[in-house]
Order: sequence, then C-alpha cells, then structure tokens
Amino acid sequence: MAETATSERELYTLKQVADLLSVSLRTVESLVARGYLESGVLPGTGRTRRVSRRQLQRFLDRHDGVED
Repeated sequence: MAETATSERELYTLKQVADLLSVSLRTVESLVARGYLESGVLPGTGRTRRVSRRQLQRFLDRHDGVED
C-alpha cells in the first residue's frame, strides 16, 4: 500500500515529462495549455508546474499513439 501512495505523489517537471515522452518541452507546455495534460502549480511558487504520475498515466491512457 505504501508503494501506491508514493507512486501517486511522484511529481515530474515538465522537462522530465518531455524526456519521458521523447518530445520537446514546448510540446509539453502546449499540451498543458490546451488542457490535454493536467498539471499543478507548486504552492508558494506561483509558476512552477509539476505533473503527477497519475496525471501522466491518465494522459497516456487517453492519447496513446494519437498525434495532433
């Protein structure tokens, strides 16, 4: 059970997501801006975005193999 809780809390920077998906940072920023990929702003930073493992998996489940 502890492994699941840890996995759900794992956060990725947009750059890390770009590397995992083998796309550019600009592409990930566009996916976030267009609402295809959910992200959250870290409290107290105002701008620093992170994508949770759950959000990334949800995106992959919905858009696997789909290019816009």
